[in-house]
Amino acid sequence: MDHYQHKFGARKRKEKIAREKSAKKGQSTIVSFGFINCNRIDGVFEDQMCKMKSQLSNVEIEPVPIEEDELLNRKVISADVKENVIYENKNILSKTSTARLEELQVKADDVQLVPSNNYDIGLIKELFCTAEQIEKFVHHGPIAHPTKFPKDALPKSFPRTLLHIAMPNGEKIPRDWLTWSKTKNALYCFPCRLFSKMPEIYRSELSLPTGYSKPKKNKWKKLYEKIPHHQSSSGHKMCYVEWRRLEENLRDNTTINFLLNDNIKTEVERWRQILRRALDVILFLGERGLAFRGDSHLIGDPKNGSFLGIMELIGYYDSILHNHLEKVKASQQSHKRMQAHYLSNDIQNEFIQCCADKVTDVILDEREKCKYFSMIVDATPDTAHIEQNVFILRYVLQDKLTGKYEVKERFLEFVDCNKKTGEDIANIFTSTLQKHKIPLMCCRGQGYNNGSNMKGSVKGAQARILQHYPLATYSPCACYSLNLCGAQATECCPQVITFFGIVQKLYNIFSSSPQKWEI
Repeated sequence: MDHYQHKFGARKRKEKIAREKSAKKGQSTIVSFGFINCNRIDGVFEDQMCKMKSQLSNVEIEPVPIEEDELLNRKVISADVKENVIYENKNILSKTSTARLEELQVKADDVQLVPSNNYDIGLIKELFCTAEQIEKFVHHGPIAHPTKFPKDALPKSFPRTLLHIAMPNGEKIPRDWLTWSKTKNALYCFPCRLFSKMPEIYRSELSLPTGYSKPKKNKWKKLYEKIPHHQSSSGHKMCYVEWRRLEENLRDNTTINFLLNDNIKTEVERWRQILRRALDVILFLGERGLAFRGDSHLIGDPKNGSFLGIMELIGYYDSILHNHLEKVKASQQSHKRMQAHYLSNDIQNEFIQCCADKVTDVILDEREKCKYFSMIVDATPDTAHIEQNVFILRYVLQDKLTGKYEVKERFLEFVDCNKKTGEDIANIFTSTLQKHKIPLMCCRGQGYNNGSNMKGSVKGAQARILQHYPLATYSPCACYSLNLCGAQATECCPQVITFFGIVQKLYNIFSSSPQKWEI
């Protein structure tokens, strides 16, 4: 019978190493099947940051995630990683289907580190996160862990081994859902903090707004029990799946918010196209002085006026406007009011007013550049028997291209006025110019007709203005003066009156019938 022979410690260790090597020969790891751990990519970032520390002696660099949008014109690390979720032994593992690291060329003078305070999860004060907060933090992802963690009250160092899961085959899988808050100096569960809908009393400390920090009562050694217990909970698994699903949707632009915003942008662009066509028709009619409206406002009616008629004509060759007109026509036939179709009389008036305001602004800008001006005013009753005064500004403008000076006469506006005294008319002139912020002290000329209320040297409108602004010289209407001179001169000669009377009677005889007109 063989007796047991005691082995020394060195021999036992040597045999143990030999057994482990023999066991590893037949084992397969996750990496051998094509999966890549997230800690490998994190390691690349950490190694690169360590190299940069030696080059930047005056700058303290801490490995933080670099956003793609803010480093477009620099040499950056580009990675294409697609992540899925698998479960094994009641632990959530991060599985990567494909990974591609294209460039790893980082120079100290080409890189700017992006401050991560804006994406610190500890800044969220509310218990339940809003949709905007969730999308913002998921799009950025968890912040990288610091190189050094603070010690607790004992003081004991933070157990960095808890940041990974030790698998039975010796492989370490990172707990990618753990994130650190610099503002709170606390540890958080990234998905549970964002997606959990549980009340505060049922939550883990890792998903509370305060996180698992290091006050006197909390010690890092308690995490050995809290982290595995939290990871195996059903609430954490659901939040983790929601996190990865939303992350994938954001990457593929298939989130509900994205689809809604895309639909809103499409609808806004469609209405812009419709309004642009309506504006072009209004400018066309206004430029030619044509009437807008007819006896009807119905689409398809031949008597609906020039505006709707031209819109229908454009609709024959324009699909956007054609579809819109068909919807308006269907609502009119069914007597159902559309919420908005932008073809009514009110919309036409609003467009016309917008065009008038734009033209007025251009005229006022030109006048301001020229500074000095003259005003020409005349009045006449319209078909509604309302006395309308027309204001015209006259100034000298230099052409920017040719450098030549040109005299410009610009119509400013119509003003209703039924008052006839010189003082009232002068007050209308001054109030109109003040409304447009035109200083009357820059006026160098007045042009009116020869009516006594206008040209009167004492109580006329021109005299009232000259009392306050002596440089506004009055110039009467020369054509009107010539007409008066010719009329009064002919009335003094009977032979001229007889001659023009005979000519008028001859014209009346021959224009009375087509047969006489042919003679």
